[in-house]
Order: sequence, then C-alpha cells, then structure tokens
Amino acid sequence: DKPYLLLFVAVILAPLIEELLFRYHQNRKYLSIMLTLMVAATLVSLEVYSFVLYVIYLLALLGFKILKKDFPIYLMVYFTSGFFALVHLTNFEEVDWWADFYWAPLLVFSQFVGGMIQSFIRLHEGLFKAMLYHGMWNGLLSLSLFLPE
Repeated sequence: DKPYLLLFVAVILAPLIEELLFRYHQNRKYLSIMLTLMVAATLVSLEVYSFVLYVIYLLALLGFKILKKDFPIYLMVYFTSGFFALVHLTNFEEVDWWADFYWAPLLVFSQFVGGMIQSFIRLHEGLFKAMLYHGMWNGLLSLSLFLPE
C-alpha cells in the first residue's frame, strides 16, 4: 500500500540491520562479536526465538576468540549464510511450516547464496560494500512495486 516506505525498508533499513547482524562480526574482532551477540540476544529476549541458535553460534565464536583459537572462516560463512536464509522464511506468510517444511530449503536457497556472496564481499571489500550490494540487490527486486498492474 505504501511502496516508497517499503522501498526504504528494503533498500536502506534491511541491508543496514541485516549486515550488522549477520556480517559485522566476520572480522572476528572481540568488540564486533560482542556487539553482534548483544543484538542477537536482544532479539531472543523480544521473543524472536529463531535467534537462539544464532546466539549459540556467536557464543561459540566468542569462545574461540577468548581461547585465542581461529574459528574456520568457511564455517563462519556457512553458518551466517544459513541463519540469514532462515530469517528470510518470514517473507513467506501464507506457508504452514509444520505441514510444508520441505519447501523451506528451496524457498530460501537464493538468500543462502546471497549470504555467501555478501560474506565474500564483507571479507574482501568491507562491511559498507556488503551493505551497498545488499541494498542494490533488494532495490532491484523491489522495482516490481512500481510496475503498472
């Protein structure tokens, strides 16, 4: 009903929040991991229970950092891409996930691949470029809001 508001959310707000939540900690710095963990824990406390596993992942990452051991980058990319994809299951409101669970991998496969691409950009070009890519991708997909019916 409000395409410009939806465009703002898709192109500016979602990339900003999602990149901070799913890719900010990929520099594996203590402060970055702690800030991401606090945001994810806040989401769990707001009864967004899908973030419980993500908090566990971040605690494991923090544990590796405290023990001065390297968490494998490829696992970090797979985990964050997987969580990023799972969060996007909320894009499908009409699906009864208990009955139609087998559709989930197919429906969010593109978000999983997108998460891997954004992780690559984040790790090689920085967080801002990952946000920019994310915003441009969402903007391209949002163009359908402005097509005549």
